[in-house]
Amino acid sequence: MAKKRLLCFLIVLLALNGFCQSDKPFYKDKGHGWYNYEDPKPQSEKQLKDDYRKPVIDWKAVQIMHPDRLNKLIEDVKDYALMFPSHENVKDYLKLQGVAIDRSREYMESFMYVVQTNPELSKENEIPTSKFGQDEKHRIKVEKIEQTLAENRDKFALLYLYAPNCGYCAKQQPVLEYFVKDSGWQVKPVNIQQDQKAALNFNIAQTPSIVLIRRDSPDWLLISSGIIAMSELKERIVRGLGLI
Repeated sequence: MAKKRLLCFLIVLLALNGFCQSDKPFYKDKGHGWYNYEDPKPQSEKQLKDDYRKPVIDWKAVQIMHPDRLNKLIEDVKDYALMFPSHENVKDYLKLQGVAIDRSREYMESFMYVVQTNPELSKENEIPTSKFGQDEKHRIKVEKIEQTLAENRDKFALLYLYAPNCGYCAKQQPVLEYFVKDSGWQVKPVNIQQDQKAALNFNIAQTPSIVLIRRDSPDWLLISSGIIAMSELKERIVRGLGLI
């Protein structure tokens, strides 16, 4: 038994001696690394290039490449050029951009030719690009809104739900007063602090709120919940006429 104990002691002693004589013993390096908040060594340019492979560009395939794939390739080449801004990498990115611009220009030239030779496909009257065309479209829109309001002022009316202590209501009221004079519509003010039932019936969560009602029907439609300008008010009323 004594011999066995002696043998075990010698084995442990030899192991400890080998550990202490290692080139980088643990107890000498234990303060390094995370424990000492050391920053990792910066990667070399070669290591970075190994991590970020240069995108392969097939210049023949680029000419007929799907737009989604082409856009993805352009972004990848741009990112690589930002990482490694050599003349060659930047040149590749600019050449790809040029391909995309040329393809877009070819499409627009074909588009304009088709529209010019097929007037029935043109949307220039619906979506004019010129300033005077846009002005005329706006004039026609306003004229139609005013006509629709005039045709329906005896069939519909507005409820204006407000609160005396509401600052926004004080700003909304003059707008509605002008709307009445301008359109001839009837607007009935409702103080929700005095008529809480009205607020519940129309599910009013805040003031000012404006409700569109039909004179011969119990149906109604919330036009606005919050302050609203005159032009938007008229557009919403006309939009809602066909909904109740």
